[in-house]
Parts: sequence; C-alpha cells; structure tokens
Amino acid sequence: MYGADAPAVRLDYDDPSTWPSVLDGATTLFLLFPLPSPRRAKRQMVPFVEAAGRAGVKHFVYTTVPGADTSKKIPHYHVERAIEATGAGHTFLRASYFMQNLVRALSTHGVDIATNDQPYIPAKDSVTTSVDSRDVGEVALKVTDDPGAHLNASYTLDSSAAAPETFGSSRRTTRGVGRLRPGPDGSSSC
Repeated sequence: MYGADAPAVRLDYDDPSTWPSVLDGATTLFLLFPLPSPRRAKRQMVPFVEAAGRAGVKHFVYTTVPGADTSKKIPHYHVERAIEATGAGHTFLRASYFMQNLVRALSTHGVDIATNDQPYIPAKDSVTTSVDSRDVGEVALKVTDDPGAHLNASYTLDSSAAAPETFGSSRRTTRGVGRLRPGPDGSSSC
C-alpha cells in the first residue's frame, strides 16, 4: 500500500515503542536505513529487523550495498545476516553509489565538486559506478508488488547492471564508470 491513501505512523529507530504500529500487519517490508554505521547497525537496524521477524514479516526488501554479502566491515553485512536469520524471505537490492550523493545541499561530495571540480571518495584506486535512487525505487516497487518472483534474490544495481532492464526501469542512471584517483588529502576521486 502506498500513495496518498496509505496510513502514516511514526517510526523512530531509537524508540522501540514506535515499532509495533509500523510492523502491525506488515507482510512485506521495504528497508532503506539512514546512513548506516557499525553502531547504528547494532543498536537500531538489527533490533528493528529482529522485531519485524517476530511481528510476522514474511519478506524483506532491503536496499543494501555491493560487497555487503561478504565484508563484515560493511554495516549492511550485519543487517543482511539479521534478515536471513529471521527465516523470512528477502530480496537484497545492492545499489552502488547514489548519484544524489553528489548534490551539494545533500552531501560533502557536492561541496567537493563545487570546490575542487571532483568528489573525493575513500576507495583508493578502485573503479566505481553510480545509480539514480529513482531507478532503485522503481525496482523496489516492482519487487514489493511481486515478492515471490524475487524470493531470496540479490540484485546489484549500478550503471552497468542488467537488473534495471529486468525490471523495466526507465534507467536514469548514467552509463559512465569512473576510475578513482588519489585526492589532495589521500582520499580518492572519480
């Protein structure tokens, strides 16, 4: 259920007393957590996922990141494992770097671009891609509309992935792939 007719309830990840009203009757749950950190994953995300499992959620659609399936250093790794531990079905949407992170008003990367004509990202000598968050939203909506077709699946969503075509996305995402190079402070830029 979504749109103007959807009920609105208060959710505060720091206040577990708000969770039951959010989870009441939910069978499919879309999760996009705010700026995950190891502390936030442990104190907010994992307990919320566990509560959702106890509340009867049957399918989680989680916007996560590439590498979260293997790297314990990524906070999303622990959230993915918590989702799997509930025994419910899941779909992991492993979205690469959101293009919207480059907007000056939203992130320091926008300031980097305005000031230095390039963003600085701590990724050493890596290759990176980006994805438009609206494309990820379209894929998430298609998955939540038919979770059974995507049961226990993982999709990498980036400018080079086939998944957006699989879902019929309008694909706003750029096709470019940037090579990261060291910035003046030792971080990397693309």
